Amino acid sequence: MLFKPSIATSNLAEFRGSSAVRSLQFLGDTGIAFVSSLARSFLGPLIDTAPAPRALEATSQELVSTLVTKGMPIAALSDILHVERKTVYSWLDDGRDAKQENHDRLKLVHSLLAGERDGSLRFFHRFWNRELADVGSLKSQLTSVAIDEQAVAVALDALRPAVERALAADAGRKAKTTVRSPAASLTILLEVTS
Repeated sequence: MLFKPSIATSNLAEFRGSSAVRSLQFLGDTGIAFVSSLARSFLGPLIDTAPAPRALEATSQELVSTLVTKGMPIAALSDILHVERKTVYSWLDDGRDAKQENHDRLKLVHSLLAGERDGSLRFFHRFWNRELADVGSLKSQLTSVAIDEQAVAVALDALRPAVERALAADAGRKAKTTVRSPAASLTILLEVTS
């Protein structure tokens, strides 16, 4: 049985001082069982109304953070999850937990995309409007009401070669842009010759 902690705690604090509980203290385990059943009848509608805790499960913030680290734009996540961008930012920045239905969809999207390389989701997003044979576009698959996991996997496999080429080209551009400025080269030269 689940109790809402804030309500149950305050009611139990009031209940703890009652004569019924004091008189049951000498009964041991039997008294505990009785108090439990008494609390169940006393708290009535609060029992089993609390959502099940997400034990050993990643939070919405962790799931969004992983996808963003892998390059998924916030705007794309909001499209996929059918929420506003500010909602995704509240999960990411404020650590707010998503509603259960949004969290379940986020978990599914995370499970489908988490195996991709860091930075690659940015390029998958760049190509996600590309029409693919038999499955449509990756965008249409990820933004549909019911996500077809097989179709998403097929779309990811079809786009992966283009994404790998884009990642390689991006790495080449970054390698070329690390050329030092003349001032930095002069500083290094002066330090070495001193």
